[in-house]
Amino acid sequence: MVNMKKLLLIFFISVASVQLALAQHFISLSGQFGEHSWVGDVPSATLSSGFGLGTGLGVSYELKVDHFLMSLGVTGNYSHSTFFSHEAVEKRWNDADLGGHTPTVDGVRGNFTYVYDFFKRQDAYQNVTVQVPLMLGGTWNKFYFLLGAKFETFTLWGSWNASAAYNTYGAYDAILGEELRHMPEHGFFDKEQTDEFSSPASFNLNVLASAEIGAWLVPEQKYSFSRAKTIYRVGAYVDCGALNAYDFSAMRSPYVTPDQYVENNPDAMRKLALVDLLSTDARTDLVLPFELGVKFTVMFRLPAPVPCVICQEEKLKSKA
Repeated sequence: MVNMKKLLLIFFISVASVQLALAQHFISLSGQFGEHSWVGDVPSATLSSGFGLGTGLGVSYELKVDHFLMSLGVTGNYSHSTFFSHEAVEKRWNDADLGGHTPTVDGVRGNFTYVYDFFKRQDAYQNVTVQVPLMLGGTWNKFYFLLGAKFETFTLWGSWNASAAYNTYGAYDAILGEELRHMPEHGFFDKEQTDEFSSPASFNLNVLASAEIGAWLVPEQKYSFSRAKTIYRVGAYVDCGALNAYDFSAMRSPYVTPDQYVENNPDAMRKLALVDLLSTDARTDLVLPFELGVKFTVMFRLPAPVPCVICQEEKLKSKA
């Protein structure tokens, strides 16, 4: 029984040694390009994710043993994504609290509702990160696949900027069914434009589940895969974050409007500010990064260790 265990151990060690001797080692350079967006619990009625851009450059060590493939490297990634939103924000003004300085229309004053109707709001986010991808997979003929994870180690830079157009109108409690519009002297505007707002954006470090599938570009009529010094491959990839990418506050509004109404002072009603959308209650819970695109890789074969025949001959001569 003991001899059988030793024989099995020797057998497995021999197989592993043969496989390692046949291992192929590469250094690869890669570039990727795709569409970057967000998935998660975001109310689609008022908020939608627009087209985004994701690019990256990376360098990796790759190991190929028979049909097994492993890749470990580091990549720099840039993403640009946008959100478009449309929302009406109401402000309630109490005439008594404002000392009778609500707008007068046909001799009517009183409590009224002032509405900012925002449209064409666009929030753009940019992010530069460093990732460490660890991928395992296999090969069949000219095709390959890789599955694994990409670990974001740190964020180099992040930013947010936004602007929006808006209309304003009002309605008195005492006059049902009638709205005050097209009165710029009272602060009721059509198609006004906000200023542009920007600030640094703080993205959380993430772990992304990743998959890649594609084909080797090896002209078999010239040389085989095992002999080629430079090998090219192209594939499609998909990345999806597993952790919340951005913190938010359910008590924070994406809009800052004037604290009070100032009669016959339209400039006071233009004092608006936009707040970083993903950090506010415009979203509800998880927001995950998602990217789908194309990846191109160039692999450079590393020299394999070759037994020194001359050294072996010299050892034999010295023993003789």
